[in-house]
Amino acid sequence: MTSTAGRDKGNHYVVLEVVDEKTISVVDGERRTLSKPKRKNLRHVWVHDVVESTLAEAFERGAKVSDEDIRKALAALAKEQEEVC
Repeated sequence: MTSTAGRDKGNHYVVLEVVDEKTISVVDGERRTLSKPKRKNLRHVWVHDVVESTLAEAFERGAKVSDEDIRKALAALAKEQEEVC
């Protein structure tokens, strides 16, 4: 997902958790790590229709995911989007 409002406008994140119907917790592996996720209002984000399958499977299994894994997944998704454009 991409932030559309606030100081972090344009930054890409991975959704970590749905807090309630209006709020989600997001991480990017750098400034917003797994130990300190950012809460974002759903009105202030653009959710992409792309799912990083390796990361999604790890979260579903309850496997340990590191900040490095998140950074790699975001970099791979950004590279894919550049190739499409």
